[in-house]
Amino acid sequence: MLPVLIFAADWSKLLEDVALAGFHAIMQGVVAAGIAVVALSKAVSLLGASKAGLFPSLVPVFAVILGIPLLDEIPSTIQGAGVLLASFGLALKTVLK
Repeated sequence: MLPVLIFAADWSKLLEDVALAGFHAIMQGVVAAGIAVVALSKAVSLLGASKAGLFPSLVPVFAVILGIPLLDEIPSTIQGAGVLLASFGLALKTVLK
């Protein structure tokens, strides 16, 4: 919500609920980022750097796939090609080790 309101011409909507904007900033900027860093660090310690390094590459793939049932969005041809290309590259990296 916050990024969209930053570009809106009417800043009064953003300033109406400063607590909500602050909550979103803290949740997205501190909590989510903190959880991501801790989770990736734990993955590196358990799996090793080369295997754990594959996880960030899967984020766009899962974003497109989860967008289908959660947002009722149908991926475009280029998005589908990107998912296939990323999946193929990750599978190839896993097989070739």
